[in-house]
Amino acid sequence: MSLQPELAERAIRQRVAEPLGLSVEQAVQGILSIANATMIRILRAVSVARGHDPRDFTLIAYGGAGPLHATDLAEEMGIQMVIVPVLPGLFSALGLLYADMSADFVATIMRPLVTETLGVINEACDDLMAAAESWFARVDAAPSDRTVMLSADLRYQRQNYELNVGLPRHPVSDRCGEHHPAILRGAFGNLWAQQSG
Repeated sequence: MSLQPELAERAIRQRVAEPLGLSVEQAVQGILSIANATMIRILRAVSVARGHDPRDFTLIAYGGAGPLHATDLAEEMGIQMVIVPVLPGLFSALGLLYADMSADFVATIMRPLVTETLGVINEACDDLMAAAESWFARVDAAPSDRTVMLSADLRYQRQNYELNVGLPRHPVSDRCGEHHPAILRGAFGNLWAQQSG
């Protein structure tokens, strides 16, 4: 595509700058500021709102306009380093092409993690494992290339968000060992303590 900056300038002048009594440059800066404010809200939602200090991270600027906004966003969030990959506009597409194939299979079970509910939990896990095996067959994945990871989204009663805890073994059992419900509840409690600070 050939860029036609004169058309963009005309559109901003007629639709934004003149109605607001601004120069084209002021209008463009305003547009960028609004876009940056929206991105800042998203960055805060995936960092500060989850208990992470953005100053501890590096910002990767990808997408067609990612590098345009990255330094302003990093400055606002206190991020010290920005990485701009080669061909940032193709970063997501290249990632998709190079990434391993994966699929998620999910079941919702609103039950306490206690011995009495293990039958329901294990039945759901059996169904998920069967769905995964069927998917492996459909995509013709060699047995040596297959990996299955079971996990559960757990929360305290009336807690409004879940934390993902790996299920170390299937089926979950009431016998002693790493797959006992009490062990999983302990892993969840430890994770919750880390997240809440």
